[in-house]
Amino acid sequence: NGQEAHLSHFLTREERRAMSPSQKADWKAKQIDMKSRRKDFHGAVTYIFDGIFSWQMYGSADAVDESGAPYTEYLMRCQWGTTFENMHPWIVAHRYKEFDHLDHQIRKQFAYLACNLVTLPKKEIFRNLDPAVIAKRRQALEEYMSRIVLSLPSILRSELFNHFLSISERIAAIRIKLNLTIPTTPSA
Repeated sequence: NGQEAHLSHFLTREERRAMSPSQKADWKAKQIDMKSRRKDFHGAVTYIFDGIFSWQMYGSADAVDESGAPYTEYLMRCQWGTTFENMHPWIVAHRYKEFDHLDHQIRKQFAYLACNLVTLPKKEIFRNLDPAVIAKRRQALEEYMSRIVLSLPSILRSELFNHFLSISERIAAIRIKLNLTIPTTPSA
């Protein structure tokens, strides 16, 4: 089913082995709930970080750097909550060169997973503001990021990805807003 491509069903082998029968039933119920609630969801959504995390490409915007040179920022909308009803969003913006740098770091740190990553378009120095280039990049970035969120939990849980999307920082702020305790150890 095409909708399932946007829903994460992954647990690590260790997580599956450690689950009791009631925890497995609860996990299955969460997956069914996710399918029914997010049929029209655009982007990627998964159960991770002790709650529900979602990511989607939000758009792009023209910007100017400190020297006055124009560039494009790619805007991403992330959300986290313990339920679908209490999810809180945040926006993250990065230049294409920052995605390119992240990709190089991920491929270096997670070489054994590199074959599972979407290949990003090559950087174009002279046409980087061309609408066709921006659209091509945005599509590739959406596929790249969605693949990580949906299928590559080791990368999603990494410090590289955490820093890129400010995940821990934002989840901590949301937990305070929801009056939730902050776990002492990170949990997927």
